[in-house]
Amino acid sequence: MEVRSLPEALERIMKERGWTQCDLAQEIGKGQPWLSRVINGSRGTSLNTAMTVLQRVGWELAIRPKRDGKGEGSVKRREFHEKVTKVAGAAIAGKVSGVVLIPSEKVSPYQDLEYLRGLVEHLGTMYDQIGGNALVSTARRHAARIKAAMNSRDRQLQMAASDLARKASIILNNARHIKEANDVGIFSLALARRAGYSDGVAHCYENLCYFNAAEDPLQAAHYAKTGLQYPELTSEHRARLNARFGSAIVRVGNLDRKSAEFASRSAVDEARTVSELSTEAGAVVLGSSGNVLARLKRYDEADAAFEETLRLLHDRPMLLASWTWGRIYASLAGVRLSEAAAQMEDLARIVPMLSSTQLDKEIARIMTRSQQWADVPEIRAARDQLRSVMPTHPLKA
Repeated sequence: MEVRSLPEALERIMKERGWTQCDLAQEIGKGQPWLSRVINGSRGTSLNTAMTVLQRVGWELAIRPKRDGKGEGSVKRREFHEKVTKVAGAAIAGKVSGVVLIPSEKVSPYQDLEYLRGLVEHLGTMYDQIGGNALVSTARRHAARIKAAMNSRDRQLQMAASDLARKASIILNNARHIKEANDVGIFSLALARRAGYSDGVAHCYENLCYFNAAEDPLQAAHYAKTGLQYPELTSEHRARLNARFGSAIVRVGNLDRKSAEFASRSAVDEARTVSELSTEAGAVVLGSSGNVLARLKRYDEADAAFEETLRLLHDRPMLLASWTWGRIYASLAGVRLSEAAAQMEDLARIVPMLSSTQLDKEIARIMTRSQQWADVPEIRAARDQLRSVMPTHPLKA
C-alpha cells in the first residue's frame, strides 16, 4: 500500500482510522488550518517536517529514483543524491512522484517503542501548554489502544505504554473525568508493575494520590504510603511521594488534629531534605510544603514555598496555574488580602492560555471564598479580572 504524496498519505490515514482533520492534527502536533492547507496543496512542507509528521502516525518516507523503462541503473547514484532534496520537496507538496510514503512495518504504531515514547513526550508538552480539555479524545484513544501492551513480552514497550497511560490519566483528571482518570491511572500502574518499572510505579501512586486528595484525602494518603513501600525507589521519587502524602494527610478530618499535623509536617520535612531534585520534583515538594504550611496557619512560610514553586514552573502554564490557585487559597485563609489580590490577577493572566475544567472549577471556588471581601478595592478589582476570564457556562464551586 503505497501513496505518492504527503496530501495523499494524510487523506489515506484519516480514511483508514476514521479520523477528522482535527483528530489527525492533534496526533501530528499541528494545527487543523496547517493540515488543511497541506492536504489541499496550498502549502508545501520541508522534508524533515514531512518525515516527522508521518512518523507520529506510524508511517515512513521512502525516497527512490524513478524508473524510466531503461533499467534500474538509469539514474546514477551520484546524480540521485544531488537531486534528492529537490525532488522530495516537490513530491511532498504533491507535484511529482519521486517519493513513496508507506506505513511502518509494525502492525500498529502502538507496537513501536520509539513511537510510543514520542507520544508520551508530545502529550505531556501539549498538556503543560494548553491544559487537558482539548486533549481528552486523544487521551482516551491512546489509553484504549495500548491495552494490548499488558500481554506484550517487550518490557520496554510496557514501560512506554505505562507512561502514555499515565499522561492520559492526568489529562482526564484535569478535564474532571475523575473516575475515568482513576481507572486509566490504575491500568498504568498495572503495566508498570508488570514491567518491573519502579519509576513508573512511583509516578502512578503519586498521581493517584493527587487525583483523590480533594475528595478522599484518606484514600489519597493511602496511595502515597503504598508507593513509599515499593522497593528500589529513587530518593527523588521518595521525596515526591512524601510530599504528596503530607499534603493529603493534613486534609483528613477524622484523624486527631495533632497527629495529622505531625504526620504531614514530618513527611514534607523529610521530602525537603533531599537535594538535587529535578525541576518538577522540586516544585512538587515545595508546593506540597506550601499546602501543609497553610493548613498549619504558617502563612509566611507557605507563601515563600509557593513563590519558589512558581519560579521553577515559569514556562509550564498548566502547572503554574495549579500551584497559583493553591497559593491564593493560602493567602485568603490567612486574610492576606493584598497578596491574594495580586495572585488572583496573576492567575487571570494565565487562564486564557488554558482549557481546563479543573481550573474553571478552582476559579469558581476562589470567587466564592473571596466574596466576603468583595468590598475591599484590591479584591474587587482582582475578582473583576478573574470574572472576565471565567467560562461562560455556570460551574458549581
